Amino acid sequence: MGNRSWDKIILATPYLYQHRGNSITAKRLFLHLSQLDLSVEVFPYLEGDLTSDHFKDRFCQSTNNEKTIIHVLNGYRFALWQRENKIPPLKVPYLVTMTGTDVNYDIFDPAKREIMRPLLENAQWVTVFIEEQKDKMIEQFPSLTDKVIVIPQGVWISLPEEKIKEKYLKEKEGDVHFFLPAGLRPVKNVLFPLKPFQRLHEKYSCIRLTLAGTKLIEDIYRQVKMAERMWDWFFYAGEVPFEKMPEWYLQSDVLLNTSLSEGQSMAIMEGMAAGLPVLASDIPGNRSLVVHGGTGYLYQNEDEFYQLAERLILDPELRKSMGNKGRERMNQLHSPLDEAKRYLYLYESI
Repeated sequence: MGNRSWDKIILATPYLYQHRGNSITAKRLFLHLSQLDLSVEVFPYLEGDLTSDHFKDRFCQSTNNEKTIIHVLNGYRFALWQRENKIPPLKVPYLVTMTGTDVNYDIFDPAKREIMRPLLENAQWVTVFIEEQKDKMIEQFPSLTDKVIVIPQGVWISLPEEKIKEKYLKEKEGDVHFFLPAGLRPVKNVLFPLKPFQRLHEKYSCIRLTLAGTKLIEDIYRQVKMAERMWDWFFYAGEVPFEKMPEWYLQSDVLLNTSLSEGQSMAIMEGMAAGLPVLASDIPGNRSLVVHGGTGYLYQNEDEFYQLAERLILDPELRKSMGNKGRERMNQLHSPLDEAKRYLYLYESI
């Protein structure tokens, strides 16, 4: 590793085993950083067998001999975990990647902002996925002006192009499958499409809606299961393992995202990489990915959702054209190896 002052990267992620955005990011970075001949270890700080005492012993002692850089995913969750487990400041160099709710919501809550402040201000770098998030960070933490960097996410999905072409050949006019991959929590707003879909199904009886995601909030889960019993066009697939997601994309015609807030939706990126047009809520994270009228549509309310969904239902050639443009966009702008190289550049600057 030449003259580097470190010999290992520790990816500190809140989740690794649940199918959530942070776990996918951690797995993607682990794989592609490893392809750059880096030694990488993953520490799931809210899961797994490694304890907070183990973490303190390795990375928070003044006599620490670890030659590592810690790469923290999700600033607020890590800072809160530090506080709740009485973990002192890190004694090794580190950077923080803000991954979604932490930059879109938590930094605007005064109490949460102060929990994060020491972690962020003592980091060597703080990264975000899009320019709008960089502006938010600097507005709330002016002291970070010179250390906030934009590194777009890479998209990582194993789906050969010939499989996508086969899907278009098999597509049946009128049989349109909308796919909503999202965990069952309020920010994902997964109940939103049910009302407009009920109206759509009265006109187009062959449309289907599938929701796939981890059961996180019991009340939302109950409402989802009730809707599934009421309507035969709606199906809840539960938590789908990452390696099984390509099968669902191949069965689908339109990718939905109904979130109230996103960092940079990996579900949208995977759907676009799989050649699906996107119908998504008009929020900053989604605007960074979806070209309205080009790779999909962005809606602002229920009526717009209905109208844009209807347009996609009625025009299979439009779906195909948008899907092709989305796949090209992902290939050009969101290479996972390019993402890893950008992080390597930051590591080597430390």
